[in-house]
Amino acid sequence: MNSKKQENKANILFNLINDFQLEGTEASFKLSWKSFLKIRFLIGVRSQNIKIDKLKEICKKISMPDDYIIKLMQNFDNSNTVLFGFEESEKHCIYKVYLEFWNKNYDLVNKTKNTYKPKEPLLQYLGFKWDAFNNLQSIITKYYSFPYIPLQNVFKRIESILKNGPDSNEKILNYSKAIINYALQRIDVIKDPFIYLEVQDNKKLRKSFDINLYEAKIKIKDLKPYLYEIQKIFKISNSSYHSFLEQISSKMLGHFSGGFDKKGDLFLTFYYDI
Repeated sequence: MNSKKQENKANILFNLINDFQLEGTEASFKLSWKSFLKIRFLIGVRSQNIKIDKLKEICKKISMPDDYIIKLMQNFDNSNTVLFGFEESEKHCIYKVYLEFWNKNYDLVNKTKNTYKPKEPLLQYLGFKWDAFNNLQSIITKYYSFPYIPLQNVFKRIESILKNGPDSNEKILNYSKAIINYALQRIDVIKDPFIYLEVQDNKKLRKSFDINLYEAKIKIKDLKPYLYEIQKIFKISNSSYHSFLEQISSKMLGHFSGGFDKKGDLFLTFYYDI
């Protein structure tokens, strides 16, 4: 795929949201079998700082499927943040728009803090993703939070996800648990009820976890021993990987996610604050 055309797609999105007061910007890199994706970013805008008609206009200009726009509009009023995303690889170029419902969920949980026992997880993010060159290739992802989940249950659920996929790998499971354990020792999980998420898509292909580790205040360089071992398992070339880790070594680890994507491929993704 032409890299200049992909870059142009990214610039279109940047230009459309350039005038908004941004909530934050997050980048990530994704590792899977012989694959290393490093051009991935999310940009947040508070819902109160973007009018619904303007959001609709932006989505049309980046070719969001019409049925996705309708669903986005229907859920906008309950959101507190809109996240705009982009991902690029040699084979694809993807736009992403998410709605976050943190405030709504926090109010619900906080009102019943001592008695809250959800019968089912809470929808934390609603994500719309489509190919920037062909929006017929699209998918909706839902991110469900498990408020105040005990730490032992976090590890059980992650183990269940990583052990029961079509491409399971015991070493990836062990390194994932080690990274999370290393980070969680530095977090007071009681303060954040929404630290753990699980992800599914509308085609019932993806199954993964996402855990918020910002409060651990860990830098990417602290994870290098793990990252180098994971690199070996996924058979990722040293050339660009090592130099990239050096470039972002001082960045703060944000979210850590992993599981199986829509193709059934095992992956791990590391988000960092920029």
